[in-house]
Amino acid sequence: MAATAGKWWQEREDLGSPSHEEALRRLARTNRTATITIETVDDLTRTVEAFEPDAQAGDLDERFVDEAHRAQYERFLHEEHHGQYGSAKAPSPWALGKCVFESLVVAGVRPGHRLLDFACGALRFGQWLIPYLDEGNYFGVDAHLPSLEAAATYEIPLHELESKRPRLLWDADLSLSHFGLAFDWIVDYNGSRRVRPKRLRPAVFERFAGVLSEGGRLLTSPRPAVPVESLAEVGLVLSRRWEPVECPFILGRSPIRWLEFKKQARR
Repeated sequence: MAATAGKWWQEREDLGSPSHEEALRRLARTNRTATITIETVDDLTRTVEAFEPDAQAGDLDERFVDEAHRAQYERFLHEEHHGQYGSAKAPSPWALGKCVFESLVVAGVRPGHRLLDFACGALRFGQWLIPYLDEGNYFGVDAHLPSLEAAATYEIPLHELESKRPRLLWDADLSLSHFGLAFDWIVDYNGSRRVRPKRLRPAVFERFAGVLSEGGRLLTSPRPAVPVESLAEVGLVLSRRWEPVECPFILGRSPIRWLEFKKQARR
């Protein structure tokens, strides 16, 4: 199988662009057969109803709706999504997800807690969290559709996580209230710092506060891209800074450093 051209992490879809329309078609293909569908706040009725599979080959596997769908899945077998983290100079390996998961358990995450994984990607640590949490307690959101497709189509079936009913949301507009729930924990591992445009970054923490239960916790790493002191204005009060576990998969990088905030009622 030939590797797909282009960099996995450079694929972006601008709203209303041809690339966005193609992304909607990809999403329709994925959700036709995936055991865990990718949610969106957009009305996909028009897109799904208008979606017509491309001409099928006679020997097409029954898992795929058309040849484009099979090609879409083929790239996951190369596991390109495992290499999208970090950079050549400062690699952030897929295995780091195990260390992140272990640090969350040390922090106090328990199976009965509802957890929102902000910028969940292809489930680098979600694959560890989902089986640990009780059924229906994992919620992931990301703006990068290819990563979510890899999560829903490859990682979840590979690790047999469907029975835990994880929910995945494709969204770039910080629609964290989409799930209609209050969360005990929000994990923001290098997600809020990548929000574009930069002027939206303060709004990320307002949305975090809006969906955290009172007394709920936000774990963020590295340091927020907004002044820590300003977060108290939205009810997020810094409770501790810590380095919970040593990670054998980090070479030449700083250890994982968390800032933990507690949601308090605003005066």
